Amino acid sequence: MINKYYESLEEMAFDYASSELEENGKEITVYEVMDNVKSKVIERIKGDVDFELNDNDIAEISTGVEEAIADYLFS
Repeated sequence: MINKYYESLEEMAFDYASSELEENGKEITVYEVMDNVKSKVIERIKGDVDFELNDNDIAEISTGVEEAIADYLFS
């Protein structure tokens, strides 16, 4: 069921990563950006779905966020 959120996952990650970088600039590491964005995206999706996310859902979201941020930061 979590698959329907993949289309917007990259966009959410980009938005949150942009905000993190704007707010914290050079004072934040890539790993901190990833952790902060993963947390925000997971919390947002938890609020949008009418079921509890399981460990596999969270792992899939985390991987998707990491890939999106890597694309954003290193492209």
